[in-house]
Amino acid sequence: MLQIMKSRGAVEERIFAAARKLASEKPLDQIGLSDVARTAGVSWPTVKRHVGSKARLRAALESEEPELSGTHPDTRSRLLSAAARVFAKLGYDGATLDGIAAEASLTKGAVYWHFQSKLELFVALVDAFVADQVSHLAQDVAHASTQSRERWLDLVLGGALTRARGDGARLFVELAAESREPAVRQRLASALSVRRQAVAELLRSPEAALPADVDAAVLAALVVALLDGAALADVAGAAIEPAHAVLTFARILGREPSRARAR
Repeated sequence: MLQIMKSRGAVEERIFAAARKLASEKPLDQIGLSDVARTAGVSWPTVKRHVGSKARLRAALESEEPELSGTHPDTRSRLLSAAARVFAKLGYDGATLDGIAAEASLTKGAVYWHFQSKLELFVALVDAFVADQVSHLAQDVAHASTQSRERWLDLVLGGALTRARGDGARLFVELAAESREPAVRQRLASALSVRRQAVAELLRSPEAALPADVDAAVLAALVVALLDGAALADVAGAAIEPAHAVLTFARILGREPSRARAR
């Protein structure tokens, strides 16, 4: 970036300084040469002479700050991780895109490249939250399948309940609280349906060894309700002890998990 700045004259650097300021406030594709001209205090023809075109301006800004590019490998995941922490800590109303950008060590322009608004970012977080839960469940099942059959429920349900604590629990409660917003409610309902279906498929696996008269779909709904209730209880300061919940659930199904986990 220093070499690029040295090769520019005073007027051109003034133009690019204005462009960088605008890029910290909104997406690159919404920045026109006329916007840059107004911010830099110069005429549109002057900007055109020094920059050439909107595409060339965009390319130059992306070369200075790769995070502004949609192709940067981990910008979106960094933003979602940062947003999860900020929303869990401050809630939807208290969170800002500036605060999320700072948490991710990125500019606000990088946030705007991927998300047009705080609501859009929040909705994307719903998808990411549920996808993460389903991924963890699948990993638990894969691990449990290498263990004794008696430990399957212990490992899978116990692991899910353990994750329904801390920031994860606060984030879930915040997601549910914002379901008043139609876009959030629709996406949350869809995402939770995907999670419930995934849990049902896991329960149908041979390792689960469900009794023949147990409906996996109904049991999945109960498991999901247990996980969501555990998250709410954790936020309220009345956390459910995973080992006790697993032991009770296992007894309902007619078998007990390993004593090592239940203690």
